[in-house]
Amino acid sequence: MAWEGFDLNMHPYQNLTILLILSLNLTGISGIQIMAGIQRHEPSVLAWISFLVALGSLAGFLFIVYDMVTRRQDRYEGKIINKEGRTVNILTTENRLKRLRVNLPEVLERLHAEQNVEFKLTHFTRIPVSIHVLAEAPVPEGLAAERPDVDAPRI
Repeated sequence: MAWEGFDLNMHPYQNLTILLILSLNLTGISGIQIMAGIQRHEPSVLAWISFLVALGSLAGFLFIVYDMVTRRQDRYEGKIINKEGRTVNILTTENRLKRLRVNLPEVLERLHAEQNVEFKLTHFTRIPVSIHVLAEAPVPEGLAAERPDVDAPRI
């Protein structure tokens, strides 16, 4: 099937590096805290709790990476009904309402009501991976006046 519109890549991997750095730092700091307590022969309960929380955050990171690496994705097609802040409401071809949260402003500004889209989510964590705009919707007059690079059809 040939797409008439354009492809919007959500770049989900950029946020994973930040999460990895935070998880490794938390694990390292709490590990050093436990080792220092053991050397002084007075291990702290709070140090053990922080170490367990750090291991939990590292396990969460690994779960997210596993979900993205396996490429097991759920694909939905539908029509955009409206946008509410960062949330885009999409009526799928199965007549089910899907709420898609888009955190990238450059992607969000290109989505308009009445566009036919196909979007892919990771299977377990439901992170948006990509949005394909299948048919372009007419750009509203007010938006076309603000953005001269958009060729809006005149109605």
